[in-house]
Amino acid sequence: MSAAAAVKPKVVDAVDRLADDLERLSHQIHAHPELAFREEKAHAWLADFLARHGAVVERGVGGLPTAFRATIPGAAAGPTVAIMAEYDALPGIGHACGHNVIATAGVGAGAALALALGTLPFAGRVQVIGTPAEEGGAGKVRLMEAGVFDGVDAAMMIHPSGINLTTMPCICVAEVRVEYRGRAAHASAMPHRGINALDGLLLAYQAISNLRQHIQATERIHGIITDGGMTTGGDVCKALASGADAVMIGSAFARAHEAPGKGYHWGMATPHSNLPRGTRIRVGTAGSLEQILFGPAFTEDGTLNLVGAIRTCMGSVGAQSIRELQQTELIIAPTIKTEGKVFQQAQKLGRPR
Repeated sequence: MSAAAAVKPKVVDAVDRLADDLERLSHQIHAHPELAFREEKAHAWLADFLARHGAVVERGVGGLPTAFRATIPGAAAGPTVAIMAEYDALPGIGHACGHNVIATAGVGAGAALALALGTLPFAGRVQVIGTPAEEGGAGKVRLMEAGVFDGVDAAMMIHPSGINLTTMPCICVAEVRVEYRGRAAHASAMPHRGINALDGLLLAYQAISNLRQHIQATERIHGIITDGGMTTGGDVCKALASGADAVMIGSAFARAHEAPGKGYHWGMATPHSNLPRGTRIRVGTAGSLEQILFGPAFTEDGTLNLVGAIRTCMGSVGAQSIRELQQTELIIAPTIKTEGKVFQQAQKLGRPR
């Protein structure tokens, strides 16, 4: 009888003894879904479970705070087999992909080995590697680049499914993000000055959709429209998309009014007693709309991305939500002459800048 065959009944018995605890752990992770790179609770629960049953656990491996590696050593040096555990959730739908099951299956295998054997009675070792951010974060790639998989001879993982498969055919993925840039114009006064980015996007999307009936059975093309575009004027995001460079906070009790020719979309009335008049936060306008909205913040010169600027605005006026912030007057100062300003000057409205 081989060494593996001799120890299998002990390991199976350990799995049976751990079954209820593993099921509770799976349900616990399912009830507390965490997105990529934020799996603090799941990381702690899984690592603690392995350590409690005798595995040697390293936390935060590969420079990722929510990654871990647990080792069950063997009797001597030999091949290393890794069992991977995933535990990140999907936005909006939680653990619809069953990562709570993947995690507890992998951790359960490692814990059962450690509980039943302590040290493997043959050369080699088994590692359970917790791999965060499978859903779009390429967590395994980052761990591989950091050397976490160095020395691993074989890696395996179980994934829940409606059928049993010993192997699963996969298709490689290449992601492409395309941004169409238009030019804002007044839809009634100057439609000929505009460029409709959405029309270009829809033409390309429809053409690709028509192509899908002619591709191979082993090929897939999927896509979504993440942003259908913005019109100018009306709120912070829209004004910024037209070239605004600053968010200015006015009185929370002032009534907004137009200030043509003064460089503002809205004027500022009575200053708030707790807020200096003309409080200003610069927002960069270079780069793509995504960079403007979510790009890096440069605190040394007071520049913020739009999301950071909005959070600063909320803190300045004590707003706890976007709805509360909307009750506060916001003023946008454009860096360029928007179509609205050109139209105002053509109609001799306000003072020329």
